[in-house]
Amino acid sequence: MEKVDITMLPSIYIKIARWCISIKDLELGLIACNKGIDRFPKESSIYLMKGEILVHQFNHDKNPEHLKLAMEGFEKVLSINPHNYLAKYLSAQIYIVMDQHEKAKERLNSILTTAPDDVKALNLLKKVERYGAKDTREKPKVKRKIFEDEKGKDVSIEEPSIANHEVLISKMPIFYKMDGILAIFLVDPYGTIIKKKYNKSRIDEDLFATMVANIFRSLQNGVQRVNLGNFKMGMIMCPMGNLYIANLQNSIIAILADMNTNQSHIEHQINKYLKATIN
Repeated sequence: MEKVDITMLPSIYIKIARWCISIKDLELGLIACNKGIDRFPKESSIYLMKGEILVHQFNHDKNPEHLKLAMEGFEKVLSINPHNYLAKYLSAQIYIVMDQHEKAKERLNSILTTAPDDVKALNLLKKVERYGAKDTREKPKVKRKIFEDEKGKDVSIEEPSIANHEVLISKMPIFYKMDGILAIFLVDPYGTIIKKKYNKSRIDEDLFATMVANIFRSLQNGVQRVNLGNFKMGMIMCPMGNLYIANLQNSIIAILADMNTNQSHIEHQINKYLKATIN
């Protein structure tokens, strides 16, 4: 049997980097990312992971060089995948810390163009506009310290939650033998692809993942606004087929199926998957 070189898979470097974050060995995580980038220079997810690690480092030591390098990584991500939510959101936060409020607003408005109800982006935009209004009214003698907010507290960049992707991926074969399935994607809440199995629809994968994350956040926000708890699962009818979305552990499973596929059967399998990944 022919051996498979696992270093030929970009996901391996991501897994190693996430493990390094969990054991708080950020330097080792950066080494893994740099090796991954050397091997896969056009893989946006590795640049994104490197930027996340650099954000962790900045939050720990407040070294501005880490923010500069993180921003370079996020800009590279967006040059490859201009739809990436997390790269936009984290870079907007960095612009705020650096007092580049107009650039932060541009980045946040880019998010809101495709997801106008995104609560996190809206709240951060309000924060930027408050800073901008204050800057136009006041000319302080001493510039606000770059790593302190208006109350003198240390500023940190919000870090994304890390899910147990291994369990979620291992249970995905539940869907593999189902008829009428056009695409199966496991994505994070920010639209980054964690795992995909099919793409028979030939849709733009990065755009599809971003669309799924935007829909999920809109549904989640709507459910929470009317005090109905958290969004669990839903189906949307669209020209390309029926799109099923389910809420996992800081992740989303998205299944695109032919319109003639048995809806109750798909929902049954999704519920089976949800139970399998929780236990």
